Amino acid sequence: MDAKTHVGFLRTHSDYVTHLATELSALLTTVERALEAPNADLQAAMKSKTEPLAQLQKLLAQEAQVFCERLTVFLEEVQPTKTP
Repeated sequence: MDAKTHVGFLRTHSDYVTHLATELSALLTTVERALEAPNADLQAAMKSKTEPLAQLQKLLAQEAQVFCERLTVFLEEVQPTKTP
């Protein structure tokens, strides 16, 4: 893959990782707001949030790992060759 295509792919993947992190942040904000209520209960605040949080956590971790691996490959490809 040529460098321009590779960078475009990395940028798109980066945008997707950012989107997942934003979704996770929004969900955590709803939990945080629920906990700010008087007599807030963690169990009540987490009701219906546990599964989506776990799914986002897993997907974000996987996508971030793949992104970092691809970025590493790209960086290795574009580094100038060292001369002895």
